[in-house]
Amino acid sequence: MGGSRVRPLRFFLLLLVLHQCRDHCSSGSTTPAAEAFIRWKNSLEWYPLDALSSWNGAAAGAPPPPCNWTGITCDATAGVVGIDLQHLGLRGTLENLNFSSFPSLISLSLSNNSLSGGLPPSLGNLSKLTHLTLDGNRISGPIPPEIGSLGELQVLDLSENNITGGIPPSLCSLKKLREVSLDMNHISGGIPTEIANLTMLERLALFNNSLTGRIPPSMGSLKRLQYLDIRWNRVSGPISPLFGGLESLQRLYLRGNQISGIIPPEIGKLRNLRVMTLSNNSLTGEIPPSLGGLVNLERLQLHGNQISGAIPVEIGNLRSLRVLRLSRNNLSGVFPPFLDNLTSLEHLLLYGNKLSGPLPPQIGGLQNLVELDLRWNRFSGSIPLTIGTMTKLGSLDLSWNNLSGSLPKQLQDLTYLTSLNLSHNNFSGQLPFSIPRLQSFALIDFSHNDLVVPASYEGVIPHESFVGNRVEASSNGSNSSASQKPSRKGRVKVVISVVVPVSALLIILFASAKIRRLRKEQTAEDMDGREVQKNKNLFSVWNYDGGNVFEDIIQATENFDDRYCVGVGGNGSVYEAELPTGQVVAVKKFHQPEDGEAAYDATFRKELCAVTGIRHRNIVKLHGFCFHARCAFLVYENMEKGSLASVLSNDESAMELDWVSRVNAVRGVADALCYLHHDCTPAVVHRDISSSNILFDSEFRACVSDFGAAKLLRVGSSNWTGVAGTRGYIAPEFAYTMKVTDKCDVYGFGVVALETIMGTHPGDLVSSLSLRPSSTGRSGLDILVKHLLDPRLPDPVLEVSREICSVVMVALACVRADPNARPTMQQVTQELSSHRQQPFEPFDAITLHQLMDFRPDMSRSEASISIKG
Repeated sequence: MGGSRVRPLRFFLLLLVLHQCRDHCSSGSTTPAAEAFIRWKNSLEWYPLDALSSWNGAAAGAPPPPCNWTGITCDATAGVVGIDLQHLGLRGTLENLNFSSFPSLISLSLSNNSLSGGLPPSLGNLSKLTHLTLDGNRISGPIPPEIGSLGELQVLDLSENNITGGIPPSLCSLKKLREVSLDMNHISGGIPTEIANLTMLERLALFNNSLTGRIPPSMGSLKRLQYLDIRWNRVSGPISPLFGGLESLQRLYLRGNQISGIIPPEIGKLRNLRVMTLSNNSLTGEIPPSLGGLVNLERLQLHGNQISGAIPVEIGNLRSLRVLRLSRNNLSGVFPPFLDNLTSLEHLLLYGNKLSGPLPPQIGGLQNLVELDLRWNRFSGSIPLTIGTMTKLGSLDLSWNNLSGSLPKQLQDLTYLTSLNLSHNNFSGQLPFSIPRLQSFALIDFSHNDLVVPASYEGVIPHESFVGNRVEASSNGSNSSASQKPSRKGRVKVVISVVVPVSALLIILFASAKIRRLRKEQTAEDMDGREVQKNKNLFSVWNYDGGNVFEDIIQATENFDDRYCVGVGGNGSVYEAELPTGQVVAVKKFHQPEDGEAAYDATFRKELCAVTGIRHRNIVKLHGFCFHARCAFLVYENMEKGSLASVLSNDESAMELDWVSRVNAVRGVADALCYLHHDCTPAVVHRDISSSNILFDSEFRACVSDFGAAKLLRVGSSNWTGVAGTRGYIAPEFAYTMKVTDKCDVYGFGVVALETIMGTHPGDLVSSLSLRPSSTGRSGLDILVKHLLDPRLPDPVLEVSREICSVVMVALACVRADPNARPTMQQVTQELSSHRQQPFEPFDAITLHQLMDFRPDMSRSEASISIKG
C-alpha cells in the first residue's frame, strides 16, 4: 500500500521537473551565451536602445536567445557563430565580454564603434574564429600574444585604433591568415622576419605606424601577396632583390619612410603590379630599365628621392600608365620623346630635376593628359605647336625654365585649361589670350618674361601675374610699373603683410603670386637638384622675427619627430612647437598628395589661400607659413585642449567639458560657419566639419580648423568637386551629386552638434532618422532627449536643459536627408541665440519627435518647446 502511494508522488515530481526544465530552456535565462551578452550589455557606457532592444529574452515562438537577438547568428545547434555589431556607437570595453561562452564563434565584427581598453587575452580561446574585425575603435595597449592561438583565423583587422607595442611573433604562426590590417595605430618595433610564414597572405596593411628597422627580405616569399602597404613609418635600409618573388603583388606602397639604396631590377618581374609608390624616401641610383616590363602598371610614383640618370626608354612600354611622378629627384637628360607611347597617361610630373633641351613635338601625343608639371628644370626652346592637341589639359606649369619664343596661339583653344604658369622664362611677343579667356583661369602667371602685355589686361588679372614684362602704353600714354623688368639674376625680397582682401578670389591670386615671387631666391641657371631643394623656400611668420624661425620650428619639433605630433588628418599632421620666445604654436605639416592629381604644393596653397584674411574668434588664427621643396607647413595658434574628438574620447576631459561649455562650443562653431557662408565674399565652404576639426583653447573656446578641403563658392561657377570630408560627417546627397554647397557644412555641423551633446558619434541615430518612412513616422523618435545625453555628466540644470533642447532641435534639422529642408547657418545662429517663452514641458518627458518639427521659415512662437523644472 505504501509503495503504491509513493509512485504517483514520484510521477508528479517528475512532471514538475520536466515542466520547469521546459520553461527554463524556453526562457534562455541561464544560457551561458545569453548571460554573457547581457552582462556585457550592462557594462557598456553607451549603446543605442533600439539596436539592442531585442537583448532581453525570448519571444513566443521565436528561436531561443540569443539566436533571435540583433547582430547574433547561430548554427543549427543554437551555438553562437557570428557577432556583427558594426557602426552602433558602442562605448565601453571588451573586458566584460566572456569569450569562453562562445566556443563555436566564427566571426566577430565590432568595427566603427567607440570601444576602448585593451584586447583581452581571452580572445585566444576562440579556436574556431576565422574573422576578427575591430577596426575604427579606440582600443589601446599591445596585441596580446594569445592571438597566436587563433589557428583558424583568416582575416584580422585592428586598424584605426590606438594599439601600441610591437607585432607579436605569435601572430606570424597563423598560417591561414589572408588579410592583416594593423594600419593607423601606434605600433612600433620591427616587422618580424617570421611574417614569411604567412604563406596564404594576400593583404598586409601596416601604414601610419611607428615601425622601424628593415623590411625583411623573407617577405619576398609571400607568393600570394597582392597588397603591401607600409607607408608613413620609419623603416630603413634597402629594398631586397627578393621582392621580385612577390609574383601576385598588385599594389606596393612604401612612401614616406627612410628606405635607401637602389630600386632592385628584380622589381621588373612583378607583372601584375598596378601601383608602385616609393616616394619620399632616400633612394639613389637610376631607374632600372626592367620597370618597362610592368605592363599592367597604372601609377608609378618615385618623387622625393635622390634618383639620378636619364629616364629609361623602356618606360615608354607602360601603356596602361595613368600617373607618372618622378619629380624632386636628380634626373638629367632630355624630355623623353618616347613618352608619347603612354596614351593613357593623365598626370605627368617631372618638376624639380635637371632635365634640359627642347620640349619635343611628340609631347602632343599625350592627348589624355590632364596635368603637366615641368617647372624647376632647364628646358629650352619654344613650346611646341602640338600642345594644341592636348585638349584635356587642365593644369600646365612650365615655370622656372629657360624656354623662349612666342606663346603658341593654340594655348587659347585648350578649353579645359584652368591653371597656367609660364613664369620665370624668356618668352617674348604678344599674349595669345582674349580677356574672357583670361578671366576663366583659376590661376595664371606670366611674370618675369619678356612678353608684351596689353594695357587692357590691367585690372583683368592681378598685377603680380604679369610683373616683369613689358606693358603696352595706355591711351593716355602712361606706362605700367610692370614694364620695369628686373634682371634675371636679381633677387626679389617680399615683405608679407596681413591684409583683409576685398574678395577671396584676390586672396588666392595674391597668396599664389607671393609664393611664386619668393621662390626667386636663386637664378634658374644655378638650380641643380640639391640647390632646388635648398632654395625653393617661402616663409613668413607675422609679428615674429622670421630670420631663424624656420630653424626654430625644426629644432623645436626635432625635425617633426612623432613625439611632438598631436594629430593626423587627411592632408597633414599637426605638431606642437615651443619657440625660443616661449610662444607655443601648432604647426600643420602637409603630406604630399598620394596620387598625381595635384602638384606638391597644391594642398598647401589651397589651405593658405582659404585662411589668409579670415579673422573670427571661432576660427583658428593663422600666424604664418612655410613652403619648401621638401616641407610645407602652416603655423597656427596653439589650441591647448585639443580636438572635440579627443576631448570626448577621454572620460576626464569629457567631464571637464560641462553642459554650459558644450552649448557654447556648438554656438561658437555655428558662428564660425555663419561667418564663412554669409560674411565672406565669395562664400567659403569648409567641406570637412567633423569633431576632429573642432579645437579648444585652454578656456574651451571652440574654433574651426583644417581648411585643407575648403572651397570658395563663386557666383556663376561650377561647384562640382572631388570627394572631401570625413566619413560619418559627409552629407548623403554628396554621394550622388558630387556637388559642394553650404548645406554640406550644415549637415556636418548637425552631426557635430549631436556628438557634442551625446558624447559619441550619433551614427545610429542619424541613420534611423534618414530611414523614417514618412514625415509623420515615429521610427525611433520616441526616445527621450535625456537618454541621449552624455552619461558622464550630471543632469543639466533647468536653464541649461532648455539650451540643450534648442541645440538638439537645430541639429536634427541640420541632418535632414533633403538639403533643401536644412536651415542655413544664419538661421541656425539666430535660433541658438534666441530665448523663447512657450508652454512648459518637463525636460524628462521631451522626446526627439517633439523636436523634429523645426523649420527654417517658422516663427519663433512656433519653433520649440520650453521646459519646466
